[in-house]
Amino acid sequence: MTVILEHTKSDTVLGKLEWDDIDLVEKFRDNVFSVIGGDSAEFAIAEDGTISAKHEFDYEIGWVDDSTWFGFGWEGAKDYTRRDTVFTLIVALTDRRDPTLKDTTEVVVHVHNVFEPPHLTTTELAVPENSKDSTKIGTLEGVDLDGPYTVFSYELADSSDYVYVAPNGDVFVKDSTLFDFENIKSFDIKVRIQDPDGSASVGTVTIKITDVNEAPKLDNTTFEVAEDADKGTVVDTVKAKDPDVNNPEFSKLTYALVGESDVFEVKPDGSIVVIGELDYETTPVYTIQVSVNDGEF
Repeated sequence: MTVILEHTKSDTVLGKLEWDDIDLVEKFRDNVFSVIGGDSAEFAIAEDGTISAKHEFDYEIGWVDDSTWFGFGWEGAKDYTRRDTVFTLIVALTDRRDPTLKDTTEVVVHVHNVFEPPHLTTTELAVPENSKDSTKIGTLEGVDLDGPYTVFSYELADSSDYVYVAPNGDVFVKDSTLFDFENIKSFDIKVRIQDPDGSASVGTVTIKITDVNEAPKLDNTTFEVAEDADKGTVVDTVKAKDPDVNNPEFSKLTYALVGESDVFEVKPDGSIVVIGELDYETTPVYTIQVSVNDGEF
């Protein structure tokens, strides 16, 4: 019988089979091992009898492949369909010079359970930028593979200026001023999960900040133009401040004149153009209002 502890890594050597031969002459003792049946997809045996694991094994489900992680599928549900803790290999020892001379045996491998504290299954949450203080970002989840517990307590393992975590796993915005997509796209928090017996572990959760459209802003601006400027003269171009300048979806700005003017028009690109006659002596200062729109604001 051979024993392997769960979560032993792939290609780990479990042991080596021994053999004996009544032939004492060296050339008649050239024997090789091979697997001829049983659970050959899970274990390999080299010609010299070395047994190695082809997979990482999990006591709770059997073996672990790319579609499962510590006993859980990507959907978060246990997969017991492959659960097996005892594996059998049919092994042959064959004379290399005369393959008709062989012996067979069964090799039994037992997967043994090891203690595992509860661990987080939540690895990522997302929250829109500018979310208000105490906005709920999401709820953490975890699992205890060895125990019967489904309810755990949660807390921050390290302090955070961004969020706080309730004992039930709810994660909330702590300081809304820090949630600005233009300044930070994501951050990590360390969370401790604990079961009722006191067993605990610490995991990392990434909080992603998602971009939202923010209104562009126009400041009051003063321009100068000669009173004898011809019609069609471009006085200058107004430019709004847009927090979303790096996001093409939110930063295509269109300008327009608010109300009517006999002497100026505003082009969609923000250009202020003379369309009437200017007279410094009668009107030295003209005031117009300009609006800016990014498609939503």
